[in-house]
Amino acid sequence: AHELSSVRKPMRRLAGLVLISPWVNHSCDSESHKENSHVDYLSGCSQSHDVSKEVMKSFTEAYCEDVHEALTDPHVSLLHMPSLVGLPPIMVTVGKKEVFRDDILLFCEKAMNDKVPVKTHVGESMPHIYHLLWPLFKIESDAALQQVADFCVQRLTA
Repeated sequence: AHELSSVRKPMRRLAGLVLISPWVNHSCDSESHKENSHVDYLSGCSQSHDVSKEVMKSFTEAYCEDVHEALTDPHVSLLHMPSLVGLPPIMVTVGKKEVFRDDILLFCEKAMNDKVPVKTHVGESMPHIYHLLWPLFKIESDAALQQVADFCVQRLTA
């Protein structure tokens, strides 16, 4: 029997990453979590930040059984990754009214500080993954998705 490594062909380096409203920090303590929990459907549109955190905790438990691990492991909460050096260029979209906004923008800043090229599209007054709600947010979705498409074409033809 062959070992997997002996039959595996070398992979090409990723041309880029497209991150759409990524969840990069499971602590749910950022200002945008407090500010937007009543308008972002992802957090249950709750007036209470405590209720919103409980909703998000249930999502964390579904994603990673060990909630403590989700809060501390940089492979789960990427914002805690010590270094992002070596990542390919990144295109990130985020809604200005989503609970993840501040953590996503911190992740982008961290990547840029680590010399990773980052393009960011912030959808004005948009909730989490507004692109999937295209009929409701057509103009902003079109703009964001066009930037994603342009990024992909640029990266794949580089």
